[in-house]
Amino acid sequence: MKLKLFLLFTVNFFSILIYSQKAEDIQTQEITVEKSFNPKVEIAKKIKSKIIISDTLTSKIEDPEILITSVPVASTFDPSKGTPKKLEILPAKENFNSRFALGFGNYNNLILDYGSSVSLDKRQNVDWFIFYDGLLKNINNSFVDTKQSNLNLNISHQFSTNKRNSFSQINFRQHRQSFYGLPSVIEDNYIFSNFDPIQRLTYFSITSDWKWHDRIVKGFSLNSYYTADSFSTRENEISFSSKFQLDLGSINLTAIPKINILSTTFKEDFYTRLENDFFSGIGGVSIYSSKEKGKFKFKLGIQSYLITGDSYTEKNLYYFPDVMITFKPENSNFAPFLNLNGEFYQNSFRALSHSNPYIAPAIRLRSSFSPYKIELGTRSRLSKGWEFQWNLFYSSEENRPMFRNFGKNFDINNIIPYRFGNSFEVIYPSLINSGIKAKLKGVFKNGGRLNFEAAYFNYDLNNKTLQLFEALNLPEISLQFDGTLKISNKIFLQLFLKYVGDRTNSFRDIFLGQNIEDSPVLFETLNPFTQIDANIQYKLNDRWEVFLRGKNLMNQNQFFWSNYTVYPTQISLGLKYNFDVSF
Repeated sequence: MKLKLFLLFTVNFFSILIYSQKAEDIQTQEITVEKSFNPKVEIAKKIKSKIIISDTLTSKIEDPEILITSVPVASTFDPSKGTPKKLEILPAKENFNSRFALGFGNYNNLILDYGSSVSLDKRQNVDWFIFYDGLLKNINNSFVDTKQSNLNLNISHQFSTNKRNSFSQINFRQHRQSFYGLPSVIEDNYIFSNFDPIQRLTYFSITSDWKWHDRIVKGFSLNSYYTADSFSTRENEISFSSKFQLDLGSINLTAIPKINILSTTFKEDFYTRLENDFFSGIGGVSIYSSKEKGKFKFKLGIQSYLITGDSYTEKNLYYFPDVMITFKPENSNFAPFLNLNGEFYQNSFRALSHSNPYIAPAIRLRSSFSPYKIELGTRSRLSKGWEFQWNLFYSSEENRPMFRNFGKNFDINNIIPYRFGNSFEVIYPSLINSGIKAKLKGVFKNGGRLNFEAAYFNYDLNNKTLQLFEALNLPEISLQFDGTLKISNKIFLQLFLKYVGDRTNSFRDIFLGQNIEDSPVLFETLNPFTQIDANIQYKLNDRWEVFLRGKNLMNQNQFFWSNYTVYPTQISLGLKYNFDVSF
């Protein structure tokens, strides 16, 4: 219909336009326009509807009518006629800041342990302790003094705020031991009556460590050590290090300068019988960039050391890598890592006597270094509180300290107890060390923990100048386990297990009138041994505890160092008291 109207309108329009071009032809005509009819509803007749909006504020709320019809049923339900449980408030556990323990055992074993931890204010804390553990009876069938003891006194101060914290301590330790590991019995009565094997190693140290949290200088530490013994040995060590760190977003740029000074004096050298002095100074710096957050963590840097005073070093300047790379994928407990670094370190009489307390106070000291150490492995979180780690390692070590028995070389007019084949010298071969290590750590919800470590080592000596063809006193297999188990709320068990495999020892076969430095070197194989120690604590109440300690529970007479047998099974029983100290 619309199309027809449009065509009709168009035709009429053009017709009028054509006829309008001539004025004389205009005529009056009647035009009829027809249009279709569309009926419409009159607006006035529409029924207007009112829109109703439901509003809970104005609408009436009607209460529903619920009809309940009672239906008879057969029920066998018998409700329990109990009483509500009363809320029991457990008594608060009292924490004490001091302890005192005293124990006794076979071989006249005496144990004394006292310690306190006192808060001066919210920021400062002072701790001190005294510990003594002694075996005051000789080993069975021993004809020389084998008694040994360890005395340790310590006092420390800790200061902590949200900007910095510090920890400083003074420590005194005296270790009494004996050069009782004689390869043969002393038959001469005069020598035996003048033979006094007692060696008292005295260690005194003052250390302080400071850390800051909001500045470029992150911290510094100052450590000083003094060591002496029964044979006029004197040694002083001072070490200083500081840490500077610049944060560049997620990347940190760090520099750690360090200084170590070592001065040692032995009354005599074992071979020359002359006074033996040693001095070594090391100045070093470690510079690296690191990223410590995120899936990918790394540390890329270099270490440099400047050596002075040590005549045994081949050069004065050393460089070593300092690299650590770790990657932990998302939603994975598997984190591989790679470590590549080197190290230069001083071999002090203090450090060597910690490794082997039977070294002679007449050894020759020299520094050691490792050009590179490589570790490649993974860390895995097995479950909450449990972690497993394994890694392959390969390292090159120059002047690696090893222990070899001194031979017999004594003077009847000057009887020195460590010159009877019962002490050790230190030699410094080059060593390639490779193998595999595995660690398992676990923490229990009740506070218990365990740690298990296993390692296999392969050694390769790359020089033969010391008449040395095997690594000395270094086992190929080593196992160690230690843990604390909470058996109940009152019983705690501490367990320590250590297994050391076969080792090779070396000693000089010396005859009278022979130059001791030219004497032949012999070798022997030391059997493996297993050490098991345990400690059980029973809590009588908040203040009193009973403990039972056992050492060498397998009753082995094996020994780690040649000729030095160990004490048989030692059982000690003691009592511990907890109390408070206040000022």
